[in-house]
Amino acid sequence: MKNMIRCADGRISFTRTAVVLLVAVAAAVLPAAADSVTYSNPFADYGTVPNSNCGIGGICAAAEAENSFIFLNNYYPTKYQNTMITTGGAGTQMGAAMEFALGGFGFCGYYQRFGKDPCAPNDGVNGNYVDTLKSWLNTYAPGTSSVSSDTDGKLGATLLASFIGPELKKHEDVELFIYNLAGTVGHVISPTSITYDPLNPALGGSITYQDPNDPTTPFTATFNITNGFIEFKSDNSQLGTVYVSAAFAESPVPEPATLMLMGTGISGLALVLLRRRPHLAS
Repeated sequence: MKNMIRCADGRISFTRTAVVLLVAVAAAVLPAAADSVTYSNPFADYGTVPNSNCGIGGICAAAEAENSFIFLNNYYPTKYQNTMITTGGAGTQMGAAMEFALGGFGFCGYYQRFGKDPCAPNDGVNGNYVDTLKSWLNTYAPGTSSVSSDTDGKLGATLLASFIGPELKKHEDVELFIYNLAGTVGHVISPTSITYDPLNPALGGSITYQDPNDPTTPFTATFNITNGFIEFKSDNSQLGTVYVSAAFAESPVPEPATLMLMGTGISGLALVLLRRRPHLAS
C-alpha cells in the first residue's frame, strides 16, 4: 500500500598549426569531462536492525530510521551519549524500531498516524514520517537534532544537488523513500555514499546505500534522472527499477558546518581584536 511505506605502429605527423586546429575542433565537439564528487558516511557506523513483520507488514521506515539514529550515535558520540536515541522506551535497538513503528511507552508510532486514533492528524506518508522523527528526537534526545526534508521527488536533479549531496557532505544521515515504477509499493533506504557532478546533477551518478532488508550489505547502483526523478535498479528490495519520491535528514544542532563557521568567525574576530589592541609604551 502506497500510504504505508513498507596510436600503434603507424605514425602520422602534424604541423603545429594542424595540431592547434585539431585541439580546437575537439574542444568544440567533445563535451566537457564531468567534475564529479563523492560524499559518504562510514557504512560501519549504521545500525543493522532488519526489516521485519510487525503484524501489518514490514517496518522498513522504522528500521531504517533506527539504523540512522545509530549512525548519529556512533558518528557523534559526545552529542548523543547521554540520550536514548537508539533504544527509546523499549531499551533495545530492535525494540526501538518496533516502538517507532507501532508506538508504545506513550509514543505515537509512524504507522499509527495513518488511522483515527490519538496520533492524529494524519499528515500523509511524508508528513507522518517527519512528525514521527521529530517526536522521537524530542522525546529521547531533546535539544540535540533537527529534521529536514525535500519531498519533491520529481525535481530529482535539485533533490540530489541541493539536499541529498549536501547532507551527506556534512556527514548527516539521510533516508530515501523509493517506489516501484508503478508507484504502488514503497520502501525506505539510507544512502551512505553518493557520486555525482554538482554542476550537472542531471547527468546522474552512483549511489551506495543500506537496505533494511539486508542491512549488513552495502548496495551500489548507477542512477539516472528520468522524467525528473532519480531512478536506479534495486533488485535487493524486490522492486526492480525504483524512483526516489522524497528524502529526509536528521542533523545534530548546531550542524557541524555551522560549528566550523562559528569557530572560524570567532578566531577571526579574536585576531582582529588583538591587532587593534593598543601597544603600551615601554
